[in-house]
Amino acid sequence: MEDLKFVMLIVYTAVVCITGSHSYTIKNETYEVAEPIYMCACDPPCHGSTVCTTPGKCYAHKNKLSGLLVRSCFTTMEQSGLNCHSKITNHIIMCCEGHMCNLNLIVEQPDADKDSLLLVVIVTACVVVTVVVLTLATVYLIHRHVCQRTADSLLLTPELKLLDDDSVYRSFHDGSRQDQWSSGSGSGQPTLVPRTVGKQVTLIERIGKGRFGEVWRGKLLDDDVAVKTFSSLDEVSWKQETDIYNTGMLHHENILGYYASDTVGILSCTQNWLILQYHRNGSLYDYLQSSDIDMEEMLLLAHSAAAGLTHLHTEIKEGTGKHEKPEIAHRDIKSKNILVKDNGQCCIGDLGHAISSLKRETEPEKLLVGTKRYMAPEVLAETLKPEFFEAFKCVDVYAFGLVLWEIAKRAQPYAEEYRIPFWDLVPADPSFEDMKKVVVLEQQRPPIPNRWSQDPVMCHMSGLMSGCWTQNPKNRVTILRVKKNLYSLLEYISGSHAEKMEKLSPRFVDGSSRSSSGNSSCHFSGHL
Repeated sequence: MEDLKFVMLIVYTAVVCITGSHSYTIKNETYEVAEPIYMCACDPPCHGSTVCTTPGKCYAHKNKLSGLLVRSCFTTMEQSGLNCHSKITNHIIMCCEGHMCNLNLIVEQPDADKDSLLLVVIVTACVVVTVVVLTLATVYLIHRHVCQRTADSLLLTPELKLLDDDSVYRSFHDGSRQDQWSSGSGSGQPTLVPRTVGKQVTLIERIGKGRFGEVWRGKLLDDDVAVKTFSSLDEVSWKQETDIYNTGMLHHENILGYYASDTVGILSCTQNWLILQYHRNGSLYDYLQSSDIDMEEMLLLAHSAAAGLTHLHTEIKEGTGKHEKPEIAHRDIKSKNILVKDNGQCCIGDLGHAISSLKRETEPEKLLVGTKRYMAPEVLAETLKPEFFEAFKCVDVYAFGLVLWEIAKRAQPYAEEYRIPFWDLVPADPSFEDMKKVVVLEQQRPPIPNRWSQDPVMCHMSGLMSGCWTQNPKNRVTILRVKKNLYSLLEYISGSHAEKMEKLSPRFVDGSSRSSSGNSSCHFSGHL
């Protein structure tokens, strides 16, 4: 009998676990098993009793609004299944199975609800953070775009405003324009450099871009001007170039004309401007690529560029006070920094790296400036002696020798395809080490065609180049000597035209004892 009860218990347990039913079948006969009856706590009492019985489940119910807690039982299994898994707003039902299991049953928010609430909080926070990040990113990109495109989209105005000062306006139109606006009337500081001149300028089109920012063609009182823009982060470069242009007695026919400097604010963008003369022919680099020149034009370009650099290098003293000019070294001479004017002459531009003898650079990292392709051997070898200002002028002379080679290579009847110096020896954007290997270690220079030796002018041009780019800076010619020799060649070629050219540039006494033409052995019938 005991064995039979044990077997029946096992069968019952298996049937309940597998089918959820309280009946089982053996040999086509169905046997019902009595459902278990649980005693549950009743609070408040059910029909006067604190205990109730059920074949289903005990429960504890709490009203979230009133806080009323009820403990009782469901009368059937069906009620247990329906109510225990229901979700009623503002009600919490916790079910259990067992004798008096609901007596101490704690009624809490179901974990699923807590998880859902937590998920909602997390998703909401993520959405808020994403919106904030996207908003900030959008604002930043718009701000950056506006700063880059201000001149194109915001600065173009249909009309130019007149100057506030009527006297300045009259003087600007009665022939004294250069004295009123440019740096240097020939004596001392400019008489007027208005800080609000930027308001009178309309930007038309971008014509260039460099390390500092951009160059625009603009209009100032119906005149074309070039506007060199600097970002507010590059204010040091802008101030340094402004100081050089404001040097007393800097004005010269062959130095790029300077009108004024100004700080311009547009919306939330701030730019520093240099307002300069505009020359539609562009740089010498561009001009040589697109133009065929003869020997007279070659000498005119070379002589006028040498005249401008000579004026920079020369110290001028006229008594005391502001009527004087210190020596100035350019430190970035190259064909891209020399502009070609309508009259065929050149003018020296981009004084961003220029220094004067009154304020020298001595820090090593500030000595390695300029364009690597045009750097002198002593700069590449880091043997430059900054305590001697003459050393900076020698660096300019070396680079000018390379410019002379660029000009001469395009002169008829020996013209060849335009090439930049060392085009065949270093990459398009050479490194410091690339140039050091070629210029310092191998001591190479641009090739001079043999057929130039058959022409007296080209032969002397070769001698000037060699005198400019010698390895030892002490053996280089001065730029004044280069200018004088080019004038003699120009006089030989064009006669009276050279005299007109020389009148445009003041004469200076050459105090140098250096060789005038390198090691040239040319035979020249003219006067040198």
